[in-house]
Amino acid sequence: MRHRPVIFRCIKGDAQCNISQVTGEGRSRNILIVDDEPAIRRLLGAYLSSKGWSCEAASNPEEALERLRRGTISHAVVDIHLGRHSGLALIRAILRLYPAVRVVAMTGSDEITIEEVSAAGASALLRKPFATLEGILSALA
Repeated sequence: MRHRPVIFRCIKGDAQCNISQVTGEGRSRNILIVDDEPAIRRLLGAYLSSKGWSCEAASNPEEALERLRRGTISHAVVDIHLGRHSGLALIRAILRLYPAVRVVAMTGSDEITIEEVSAAGASALLRKPFATLEGILSALA
């Protein structure tokens, strides 16, 4: 099942994220955070854990796919730029292999568009740096 994309324009200094649409209810709360920056993995993991999510983390596509093979992940937050790897390619692979996983893309680049992440299958695009972390919960809903 594909969801219509959500975009969050989280710009440093803004008090809120603008949400165009939020979808999805009643899903399990096991999330995989994929980012090559350890600080982002720790920040999101600590925040989401405090909100009742069971969190796993990966720094690259190989680690991400290994964790997904366990079959317990319901959601994934994937950075678009994973060092020398493409987050868009990882999103496509996740959804090809695990179509029930809800994937949210995140990026610090202004060059990535909602159309690109939507075409890859992501249901939302989060912009870094995050103005607030609450917008992440809406993207995962």
